[in-house]
Amino acid sequence: MTAKRVDPGARRLLDATAGSLGALFVCVLMYPVDIAKTKIQSGCSRENTVARTCRAIVEMEGLGALFTGVGAKSLHALIQNFIYFYTYEWLKDSARLLGFRQSTASNITLGVAAGLTNLTVTLPLETLIVRIQTSEPGRASTYALMKELTHQGRAGMYKGFYLSSILTLNPALNFAIFGIQPTSPFASHSSPS
Repeated sequence: MTAKRVDPGARRLLDATAGSLGALFVCVLMYPVDIAKTKIQSGCSRENTVARTCRAIVEMEGLGALFTGVGAKSLHALIQNFIYFYTYEWLKDSARLLGFRQSTASNITLGVAAGLTNLTVTLPLETLIVRIQTSEPGRASTYALMKELTHQGRAGMYKGFYLSSILTLNPALNFAIFGIQPTSPFASHSSPS
């Protein structure tokens, strides 16, 4: 029995969708930890542990405050992961069609290109999320913060672009390292007939 060939575009779409849905699940599940971490790092919390910070947030603002900005963060996680996975796989397929050999260096280069594409689209949303998470309770709505960012223009929306672009090496290196492993314990194996 011959295996059916999956259209590369459909495969990319499925992979990107699966990656982004997985990221969404983790984002919502871990959001209270993320908000506590951001408050600790920014100096908005007097506490120095995630548990104490979460407890202080709940005591001062209520349980819902642990999820302040979760909608924007969830949207960011979906878009970020979809764009990254889809772009990376598209670049790999395109390079293969053009006759380029897959190597660690090419995988890193393609990963950085996918990361920069992703960053260009998602950094304004990430900037908004940080502002939501670090704003004083009740001081600024998401809409007001969006309006402020828009008023600041590209400089405000893309604050930290150059530093963030360096961080595109992280997933690029992960993909490259994963790509050079001869086998993965998670790879599907065909069952013997």
